[in-house]
Amino acid sequence: MKRLFSSNSGLTMIELVSAVSLFIVILGALTMALNKTIEIWSPKHTNQDEKIVAQKILNLLEQDLSYAVADNGVPFDTSISTNAPTFIANPTINVKKLNILLGFIKYSSLNTPSDIAPALDTVFYTYYEGALFRRIIPLDYEDVDDPEHIGVLLELERAKVIGEIGIHNKMIEFINNPLNNPEPTIDIGLFSLIATKVEIKNVSIEIPDASTGENNEIESSVLPDLLFFSLKLYNDRDWPKFVNAEKATNDDEKLTQLTRHLGFESSRMIQFRTVSGTRLK
Repeated sequence: MKRLFSSNSGLTMIELVSAVSLFIVILGALTMALNKTIEIWSPKHTNQDEKIVAQKILNLLEQDLSYAVADNGVPFDTSISTNAPTFIANPTINVKKLNILLGFIKYSSLNTPSDIAPALDTVFYTYYEGALFRRIIPLDYEDVDDPEHIGVLLELERAKVIGEIGIHNKMIEFINNPLNNPEPTIDIGLFSLIATKVEIKNVSIEIPDASTGENNEIESSVLPDLLFFSLKLYNDRDWPKFVNAEKATNDDEKLTQLTRHLGFESSRMIQFRTVSGTRLK
């Protein structure tokens, strides 16, 4: 009877080694392709979180500015200040200092009866150690018939905020390690850390009546026509890369090139309302 299988029908050692080698090569190529796909897709996926946070920040800023008020027409109290702006913007960021990006006064509520003094808040958006903060301080503004100039009040509160580096540090420590650091508290107003791992790209305004303050802030007694605000948010993986790039160069254009593939950038052009209500009556 004829045998169906011969003793030589199996794989030889050379064929087996060749097959295993080919399998390893194919597996390696597939692994590299998979890793590359994950690398390309992952930033787009994780940037969805940064996109949501950025939109919330810009929405909050736009809402605050929609309630902003300007010069109430009360003469400056020269014994306190010779220059009392009611709107402050800082287009120059110093990463080593506490920066007041924006400072202004707004209605704390639109539901204020016309026969009593409107409730007013000073609002400061600050930037420190790669984090964005929002500071709100209620104004003691009880008598509309004999008011103090709101620019003077804003200037006084700005000086207080500049001195609040300690509370900024404590808030950052609490966010980074809430188990070992208590949540900081303040006596008056509201203090909140809006976002960490933030780069402020641009703060610019279009304003007809403006001057330059001591620290290159743009100051005015009227509200801007337009405000452009741009920021970039980074995730845990990209933020160290941005910090290292920032240390490596002082050239803004070069820094932009080095970090163009990192983080998520978002901006908004905010137009101020020109109807009645932009000035405190």
